[in-house]
Amino acid sequence: LIQVDEFVKSGMVVGLGSGAASGLAVQYLGTRLRRGSLTGIVGIPS
Repeated sequence: LIQVDEFVKSGMVVGLGSGAASGLAVQYLGTRLRRGSLTGIVGIPS
């Protein structure tokens, strides 16, 4: 999840991918969005 913190910034469009690692990343993104540390993220299923 270090990659999420390093590469994903507020206002980005993010390809969500598939698989277990993507699922963990999506859960983590949700946590950051709920806390307000990220805003305006658009997720694109791929």
